Amino acid sequence: ILRHADTAMYRAKEQGRNCYEFFNPEMHIEANKRLIIEDCLRKAIRNNELYIEYQPIVNTDGEVIAAESLIRWNNEILGEVAPEDFIGIAEESNLILELSRWITLNVCEYAGRLYEQLDDDSCFSYISINISPRQFIQSDFVESITRTIDACSAPNHFLKLEFTENVLLDNIDVTIEKMEHLHVNDINFLLDDFGTGYSSLSYLHRLPIWLLKIDKSFITDFYSNQNDTQAIVKAILVMTKELGINCIIEGVELQEHADFFKQKGVHGMQGFFFYKPMHGNMLASLVCDTKKLVESA
Repeated sequence: ILRHADTAMYRAKEQGRNCYEFFNPEMHIEANKRLIIEDCLRKAIRNNELYIEYQPIVNTDGEVIAAESLIRWNNEILGEVAPEDFIGIAEESNLILELSRWITLNVCEYAGRLYEQLDDDSCFSYISINISPRQFIQSDFVESITRTIDACSAPNHFLKLEFTENVLLDNIDVTIEKMEHLHVNDINFLLDDFGTGYSSLSYLHRLPIWLLKIDKSFITDFYSNQNDTQAIVKAILVMTKELGINCIIEGVELQEHADFFKQKGVHGMQGFFFYKPMHGNMLASLVCDTKKLVESA
């Protein structure tokens, strides 16, 4: 009974605050699946089953100006495991810290190689690394991430740290202090999924962020609430322009979406209409000097 109650409690926690759940047998099956994924993930980190893909970001002329790094996992037993199926499990355990270190190290190594292959007049300016809330709140986060990026052969400004509004739910003053320490070292932040949390507007003017990414839910609502969506996006663009913050729109999948946001003057766009996530070699072939690629092969 206690084990069942514990299982129901964890399910309730997943739903957010002030929720409750009654135990049912499916929860036990799901709990066992989570244990299997956690165990396999622990081994995957050590056995290099994980890999990184990069989704390009384009400017309004369609040129690739940046890329977001995305973790992927292919397990011999579980097959291709979607990030949404294992990131949450990693977050609930200390695995997220080990996973985050692996991601940061591998992206930095790749960024160094890519930067050396870029043409002198390339418009490609950065690769972003997603930072988890658990990773950010660690007492040694600033020192650890600075040390890793400093060791990269690319300049610090070539790597951006991407975080969601969940990071802001902790201690906002400590959050700002950490970000400012990194900003001094030319390590800048992107605020991801903007518009999905209640804290955005109240803290946005205080955060030393360089760019925000408007959540893809605005694209999802493009047809059902077209007038409202357009009004909100316009308001966000006006506000961020006044604050000196660039904007990227996520989830662009249709020509009319691209045309609309291009007309509104966004800094960049990201989505399947332009490019799906790709292997690092494919990204390099898109943005690098061909001669340098041949020489480094």
